[in-house]
Amino acid sequence: QKLLLIPKINIKHSFSNAHFIRYNYQMKVIFPTSENLIPNVILRNYRTLADGNPNLSNALYHDFSINYFRHSTWNNYNLTVNLNYSRKIDEFRSNVVTDPSGIQQLTTFNNLPEDNFTSLIRWQLNRGKLSFTLQNKSLLAYFQNSINELEIDNQSFNSQNEISLQYDLSYTGSITTGMLVNFNILSQNEQQFSASKYSPYLEYKNQIKKKLKLGLQFNYNIFSSDANTENASYFN
Repeated sequence: QKLLLIPKINIKHSFSNAHFIRYNYQMKVIFPTSENLIPNVILRNYRTLADGNPNLSNALYHDFSINYFRHSTWNNYNLTVNLNYSRKIDEFRSNVVTDPSGIQQLTTFNNLPEDNFTSLIRWQLNRGKLSFTLQNKSLLAYFQNSINELEIDNQSFNSQNEISLQYDLSYTGSITTGMLVNFNILSQNEQQFSASKYSPYLEYKNQIKKKLKLGLQFNYNIFSSDANTENASYFN
């Protein structure tokens, strides 16, 4: 038996009602399930077998976050910044072993620490019927995999970016044009894979009646990776 103290800290500093910064820290404990612990083999599907590990220990998560918000009535803009760092200690992972017939066997074990950093930055400026928005979401992760007894170190980076301009046609309708830009980079040991997608779009929304909404959207997508480039358009 273990005695675990699980702290949780929240600190908020307010510059005004519409301008503040908040600091958070929280520890989480994740305990293994009976499926993780049972030593017998379990048939998950027609090609996957899984066996547990009775020697598993609990996993600890450390979560740190900073949240900043500011609304300026004079300049009529909103700024939001959210930063989060998560440290996972003794995370549960599965060793994957595949035999010549294609059958996979998964064995759960406590892995090395895993690190995740996420961020959200959003800035919105309003001028009459016009609304201009810039937004970025990013994720940076470090983790390990075990496949056929081979340890794989992974580093993943994902960035989602958006720029948009919205015009309010009336109290119930609006038209928006913008661009979505996504980047993905995955490094495994000494190999690296990357992909990107560019998506200009045009969107129309209208509240025709109280319970009836009309929405039209056109997207044009340009996808490129280390292997090829593809173009596609969508109308919804």
